[in-house]
Amino acid sequence: MNRPLSKATECFNVTEMIILMRPLFAILLITSLLPSPASASDLGRDLEKSYNTWRSAMVSKQASTWQKATAPHRVMSAHNLIVSQRLKWPNALFEVPVNPPEISQLKRVGAGVVGATAHAAFFGKVDFGIKAGDIPDNILIIHYTRNGSSWLYDRSQFVNLAAHPDIGALVAASDYRWLGSKSYAPSGIVPPTPKRCPKPDYIGHIRIASHGYKTTLKFRSGHHISIADDAITTDLIIGGLATGENRFTVTAKPLPKAKGAKDTKPTTDETIPWSITVFATSDMQKRAAAKVFHYAPDTPPADEMSSAVWVTAATLQRR
Repeated sequence: MNRPLSKATECFNVTEMIILMRPLFAILLITSLLPSPASASDLGRDLEKSYNTWRSAMVSKQASTWQKATAPHRVMSAHNLIVSQRLKWPNALFEVPVNPPEISQLKRVGAGVVGATAHAAFFGKVDFGIKAGDIPDNILIIHYTRNGSSWLYDRSQFVNLAAHPDIGALVAASDYRWLGSKSYAPSGIVPPTPKRCPKPDYIGHIRIASHGYKTTLKFRSGHHISIADDAITTDLIIGGLATGENRFTVTAKPLPKAKGAKDTKPTTDETIPWSITVFATSDMQKRAAAKVFHYAPDTPPADEMSSAVWVTAATLQRR
């Protein structure tokens, strides 16, 4: 699911970025989160070893090693993301325009653990293998989850200090106190492993315009949920679309208006305050997507609504 970025911090998941070629973004963490008796250096070495195993598997395209070095929920999320685009698993995982950064030349500035989750933070020239001139100093955070006695790679985050001069000033002063806040600390929660989805008949994308409402849409297949919170979102449908009927439920909850706030119109070319549009194609590179479903009532449904997206020879002709 696509999520809006906060103003203070831009985040990216390396695996999702690799698959969808999304841009790179960021956060950081501090050593004060370490529980006794583990030391920052011991934890840091363990985490670095885990990351290097994961990175080596990515670079050498060793799928079995990559899977063993990666958190189970991340493995399944990557699988579902790839097959939902009707790409070949796991081949598409390694068809990347960037390389995972090498951390041996970076300075470790923090390592923390909460429950079965951990982070390690690095400062220096974070190199993704993109030839774009001189590489400035920035921050890289690597996230892990524990599986038995081992730490497994989960995801990475990148802080562009030039884009956040206030954070850059703190880093220059070796002041990392702000990194202990809830927004940056390990969560202590390991996400559940999603259901494995098969390769779909069609690639699906859904756009929800939800001005003044929080809209939640769930496909009956159990693979996909979209949430649009007073925004317009476009998501890849995890699990894709099947030929024929694709059932879903949707709820739209009105959002309270701030005191004294005036009604505003959507800030994009979407002129309808609330609508759902679904697109389908069998091949994103070769075939234009068809608008197989569009629902734009004068007002959103007051209660949970059940409906279906039909993918047929007729609906596939719509543009």
